Amino acid sequence: MDSTAYYLAHKAKDHRFDGKFFIGVTSTKIYCRPICKVKTPKPENCTYHPTAAAAEAAGFRPCLLCRPELAPGNSPIEHASRLAITANNRIQAGALDEQSIEQLAQELGISSRHLNRILQSELGASPQQLNLTRKLHIAKKLLTETALPVNQIASIAGFNSARRLNDLFQTHYRLTPTTWRRSKKPPGDLITLALQYREPYAIKPLSDFFRARLLTGVETINDGTYLRTVSLKGHKGILQNQFPAGGKCSVSLSPSLAPVIPQIIHRVKRMLDLDASPDSINCAISSLDPIPGLRLPGAFSPFETAIRAILGQQVSVAGASTLAARLVEQFGEPLDTPTSGLTHFFPSPAILACRDVSEIAEIGLPLARAKTILSFAQAIDSQQISLSAGLVEKSLTNLPGIGPWTAQYILMRCVSDPDAFPSGDLGLLKAFGTKNHSELNQASEAWRPYRAYAAIQLWSQL
Repeated sequence: MDSTAYYLAHKAKDHRFDGKFFIGVTSTKIYCRPICKVKTPKPENCTYHPTAAAAEAAGFRPCLLCRPELAPGNSPIEHASRLAITANNRIQAGALDEQSIEQLAQELGISSRHLNRILQSELGASPQQLNLTRKLHIAKKLLTETALPVNQIASIAGFNSARRLNDLFQTHYRLTPTTWRRSKKPPGDLITLALQYREPYAIKPLSDFFRARLLTGVETINDGTYLRTVSLKGHKGILQNQFPAGGKCSVSLSPSLAPVIPQIIHRVKRMLDLDASPDSINCAISSLDPIPGLRLPGAFSPFETAIRAILGQQVSVAGASTLAARLVEQFGEPLDTPTSGLTHFFPSPAILACRDVSEIAEIGLPLARAKTILSFAQAIDSQQISLSAGLVEKSLTNLPGIGPWTAQYILMRCVSDPDAFPSGDLGLLKAFGTKNHSELNQASEAWRPYRAYAAIQLWSQL
């Protein structure tokens, strides 16, 4: 779009563009979301930026009213370069908190120089700037929505000290963290945060999909709220997530999970597909008469969902759920204080990787399937395979017992690949009205690059 089109979208307060660009106002040096309710500035005072990091790199500070950190992110195929979005997704997931830019570039199969160049070109900011803005936005969100002390917020957001957070706030926002927190919320039993998305949002197909595949003892759904146990980087607790409604969803978690809040936010967004662009998706799969606001059910725990996919080979959804429940009861860690429907943490890759094939087979699996579970857990535990955005199908199908259907399903659910398509699925063939895999594959070409959403649409018609 040219500047006139950006300005018209801003003037209309069009929610479809929320998070797709940000407006810098030169007269105030503040940047806003396109939906900001303040009086629209003059066109000559507006500059446009592809990301919040780009706006901050240009010297603008965030609007206190529309709060740019709440804007939905970009879906994996909204920009010209999939590589740029893949890299940004890894950064937003906290990759640079655990590895260097050089290591991230190596993971993506490029040089660090090329990574910097492509992010500057596509997203208007360097890897360091994207990561700094991410951390500042996390800190802003926690300051605004929680009663956590500033020292703890600084640590959660990834800063070495509260002093460092204070210095950066004053440099970027001309405010101190304590000044930003204008009203102190009373502490509660749970930490509650709000996440936003672009409407419409088809809640029923998503909740029905999750409800049919719940892991007994690990997750449950009660009155429109999804609950699950969480074990992440040594921190354990309970997560409660209300299904989206009215443009936002509420996420509540145990205080024990506070140190991994950034990772939990990223996982919930991926699980509920909060960054999707419904208009683009419906346009691509319009021949299927899609449900408005259709979303791709992601995975809060990619390893957990991948194991369940392997258990589901050649059995029904209900049969896979039974096997998964046995696996959890046999190898999962029990909760000290079980809550209604939640009794265990799902076994980690390390726990399953050291088991014997015969032990795994005892839950009712053929030896071949038990070997697949074991080899997959070992591959994840040894980091031979990474369930991240850089995952490719070949690395999965090289493992014994994992064929194209399982690989595509894992790519669709665990990596949130919008174009993954398990064409060999009997349900998809039945819903499309054919028994010919080639016919379905040929028809799916018209649904690119959103074939995964076409699969969800077809499954929902059964």
